[in-house]
Amino acid sequence: MKLRFLFLSLLWFTASGLALGQDKLLDRNGNEYLVKVLEITPDSVIYKPFPDSASINTYVIPKAAVFMITYQNGVKDVFLENLPEPEVQAVALDKDALYNLGKTDAIKYFKPRGAYWGTLGATLLYPPVGLGVGAVIAATPPSRHNMETNNVTLLDNPHYTEGYKQQAKKKKLGKAAAGLGTAVGIYAAFFILIIAAFVQ
Repeated sequence: MKLRFLFLSLLWFTASGLALGQDKLLDRNGNEYLVKVLEITPDSVIYKPFPDSASINTYVIPKAAVFMITYQNGVKDVFLENLPEPEVQAVALDKDALYNLGKTDAIKYFKPRGAYWGTLGATLLYPPVGLGVGAVIAATPPSRHNMETNNVTLLDNPHYTEGYKQQAKKKKLGKAAAGLGTAVGIYAAFFILIIAAFVQ
């Protein structure tokens, strides 16, 4: 029994060593080959096919035809320098498209700093003032340095900026309303606790 276990263990280690003893070459067409890479030159990859890596036959493939090589130790070489450049076409946007892009970017990037906490704090200190503070915060358009976007050159376009500011004001209004609602909820919970304390 022990001899059989030893034999199977030895067979497994040998097979796993053979399985891990090859590299994988992935060409640009998605074909994967088991090989033993011998050398990579600036223009080509020189290899032997696996499991015939002991033979004297070597093969050469242009480096431009290779996408990736995964070596037996798990390290990968990806050859991106030979990929074709993507075509970029400039598209002129009309004023409505720029306006809508401004609104979309405001949804993604604008952060209404102070709208929530300013309204919440003012409402907790004195509720009528909190309502006024929230209205002023929501009505004030964001300044240019608060208008975050992934392309700052768009901020020079008045249609883009108008759309951005309109959506930013909506976000500020939402945050101010949330601050007011939170303060009202805190006051309601406070008054319920006071009433509950007197009822007992």
